[in-house]
Parts: sequence; structure tokens; C-alpha cells
Amino acid sequence: MPRPKDTDYTGTLTMLHTAVMNTGTDLRDVIGKGIEKLEASGQATQETTKQAVVDELSRMRTNLREARDRLTASGDMLNTEVRQAVAALQGELRGVREAVNALTPPMPPTPASVAGNGSGPAAHEVKLRPETAEPLTTEGQIPVAAATNTQDAAPQIAATAVIPAQRGSDNADSPLPPAASLEEIRRAVREVLADELASLRSVLEKQPPALLASVGADLRAQLGGVTSALREQLDAAGKEARNELTALREETAALRAELEQNASKEAKAAEVTGEHSALLREAARVSSATVLCHRDVWEFLTAHAGRQPHFRVPAQVLDKGEERVRAALSGRSLIALLIALHSVKETAADGDGDQELATVLYKRVAESLSGLTVTGRPVTITLDDRVPSGELDTPDEAQTNTTTGEQADAGGEDKKE
Repeated sequence: MPRPKDTDYTGTLTMLHTAVMNTGTDLRDVIGKGIEKLEASGQATQETTKQAVVDELSRMRTNLREARDRLTASGDMLNTEVRQAVAALQGELRGVREAVNALTPPMPPTPASVAGNGSGPAAHEVKLRPETAEPLTTEGQIPVAAATNTQDAAPQIAATAVIPAQRGSDNADSPLPPAASLEEIRRAVREVLADELASLRSVLEKQPPALLASVGADLRAQLGGVTSALREQLDAAGKEARNELTALREETAALRAELEQNASKEAKAAEVTGEHSALLREAARVSSATVLCHRDVWEFLTAHAGRQPHFRVPAQVLDKGEERVRAALSGRSLIALLIALHSVKETAADGDGDQELATVLYKRVAESLSGLTVTGRPVTITLDDRVPSGELDTPDEAQTNTTTGEQADAGGEDKKE
């Protein structure tokens, strides 16, 4: 008895529905795994970039702090030198004032003055000069007011601060603000000189012209030497501060440029071409591949491929002598190695050596993967042109890195050779 046609359609639709549901489930799983891989890769890249930025900013803050400390120390040194120069200048001015007082000729008392005073012995101690009408001291050197000013000059000078804003302070040795500019220091020095010279000028105006001429010549010579030395010190300190500030600005600009370059380098992604994808598919066909290279080249490979999730560190790395090593990589690790070399080849800066080295290694791996067959010889990647390729194909070494069927084929061919 034949079955109804509706039963055949129902079974076909059921099978089709089951196939569609299974395909959807598989597709969902594949998409989910791909999204997880993308999230993991993005998170790893973000963490690496964040750490690089944090380290660079920390180093920049350290450099800025050191530069600020150097500028502060330079400012303190400059203020100390200015105070010493001003103190030396004040000492010179006191010496000039004492020299002027010593050169003033004494004037003996006259009988008329003694009779006019009429006070006995005390009358011989003070007299009046006709041109000034001011009392003179016993020695007759300078007026009493000038002598009083001379006696009080030392404590007044010691109590005078270098910066005008600090005048009237009881502590003459208080440190100057480190942020004082060169123009403020020069203005302060001019004011100190003006104050000191004002009292000296009031004394010199009362002296004879001949004495003033001789003393003025000596004074100008001494002041010229002190002023020149002080100006040279100020100019040298200002030049040094400007040079340090310029160097600090250049270093900051270089750090900023380097940070921007590193950020752009991390953001730049290597373009995946069809040839690269085909090469990855060829690597996926390999169960095991042998790599022979120098220790430094092996370190370069593991440093870059180690960031890839597919890379697995070999169980053993054999020492082949002459700083050479030999290791067995699985097809999965070979895929990670190709991805890392392609990324460095496409994103590294020109001339730093990484791009050139990655290009050569990538090309050598690609050449080793060309012409793969199911029953062919094991894949051997030699990164040393001075080593003959037959040296790697001994039976003992082939057993370490190939499958059981490939070991027998490789051993037979090597024995024939």
C-alpha cells in the first residue's frame, strides 16, 4: 500500500528544519568564538597601550621634576652670588668712605672760638666751620652729622635687603625667591647702589674739589671693576638659565613626539592580504616544523610571537653549537609566528632594524612552506645561510619534530643520501 504524499513532504521539511537549526547553532558558535577572540585581542592591545602611556608619562614627570630642581638650584646659586657681590660692593664703599674720612685735613681750634664759647676745656672740643656752619668732631675731620651717619652706616647696610620687597626685615640673610628674574635682580642692585652712593655723595659734596677729584678717580676705577665683574656673573647666570630652559623645552617636545608616535604605531593595524591568508592556510597543514637559527634570532621570534594566542613555547630547545639553537614548532605556533612577523613587517618604523629582520624571516618561512605535499619531507626552516640544508635532515633530528609516518620517509631518504 503506497504512503500518502503528505508524509514525504513532512519528513523532508523536518530534515530541512533540522539542518537549518544545526547550521544556525554552528554559525552562532563560530561568531561567538570570533567575538571573544576580538575582545581578548582588543583588551590585550588596550592594556599594552595603557601601560606604555603610563610609563612614558611617569618618565616625563620625572624629567620635568629633575629639570625644575636644576633650575631652582641654579636660581639659588645666582641669588647667593648676587648677595656676595653686593656684600663685597658694600665693603668697598665702606672702605672708600673711611678713606675719604682719613684724607680730610684736620683744622685746629682758634682763640676766637675758644673765647666765644667761654666754657673752659670743653670749648676746645667743638668748633664751627665758616662754610658749613656745622659742628666738627674733636679731630676736625668731618661734620658731626656725617660722622654719625658713618658710624651708623654699617648696621644700616647689614640690615638692608637685596630685593626691595624685603627691606625692613630683621633677617638680612633671608634667601631670595628662586623665581626672581634677571631684570628684578638688576633693578635691586641698582637701588642698593643708589642708596649707598647717596650717603657717600652727601659727604663728598662737603670736601675740597682737589680731594674729590683724586678720590673720584679711585672710586670710579674700583666701581668699574666691581660692576664689570657683577655684570659678567649676571650675564653668565642668565645665559645658563636660558640654555637649561631651552634644553628642557626641546626634551619635552621630543618626549611628546615620541609618545604620539608610539600611540599612532599601536593604533596602526597591519593590512591582511590574500597572500598572507593563503600562507596561514599552508601553515595550518603542517603538523610540526623545525627551526634552526641563532640564539638572538630565536629570542626575536619568541618576543614577538609570544604575544599571539596561538603560540606555544616548544617543550625543548636544542643547542646545536656555535650559538645556534633548534626547536620544533607546531602548525598553530607557526601561524602565530607568521602573524607576528607580518605585523612587525607592516607596522615597524623604517630603519630601526625590526622591519628588515621581520621581512627576511617572513620570506624565509614562506619559502619553506611552498610546495607542501601530504607524503613529503618534514618542514625545515633554516635561518642561517651558511648552514647546508642537508645538515638538518639527519634521522635522529627528524624523529624529534615529525609524525611517525613522516619520520620513516625522512629517515629512508637521508640514508640514501
